[in-house]
Amino acid sequence: MKKDKKGFTLIETLIVSTVIIAIIVFLFSQFSKLKKSYENSYKYNNITAIYNTKNINKFLISTNYSAITTALKNDTVEYINLTSCPDEYVQNSDYCKKLFDFMGVNYVFIVKENALNASQETAFKKYVKDNPTRIHAKFYDFIKTLSSKSDNTGGYRILAEYDDTLFAAINFSY
Repeated sequence: MKKDKKGFTLIETLIVSTVIIAIIVFLFSQFSKLKKSYENSYKYNNITAIYNTKNINKFLISTNYSAITTALKNDTVEYINLTSCPDEYVQNSDYCKKLFDFMGVNYVFIVKENALNASQETAFKKYVKDNPTRIHAKFYDFIKTLSSKSDNTGGYRILAEYDDTLFAAINFSY
């Protein structure tokens, strides 16, 4: 006597369900990587952040930036924190504070190029990593994406974080 097979057996249904679930998990992991990549490309070095950072560069050039370059030429100094517009580096600190406030600046650093070396934990990276209450953790993630340019080991970069969690890094040209 033959059974009339209408429909799927339980084992066939389980196999098809397992294959479909595996495909869904794979697609989800790929789309989550894509979404993170998109978010980083939006927040890291976008036009607004680069424009504001270039304006910071212009401001520093228009003031006496020799104190900054002199300090950075010292072998023991890897970075300068300009967030509070210190008088020792900025001539017109009131204007600097107003400019930073207008641009929504959270942090501004001028960093030696070799302080961004990806293969080692530098004093600058340690400072940023060890201050999670003051410095946004995403700023440290941004710094990890930067790499030292081997042909520009004597150069400097301006790194900035803005209120809307935008980040930018440009060469400090003087």
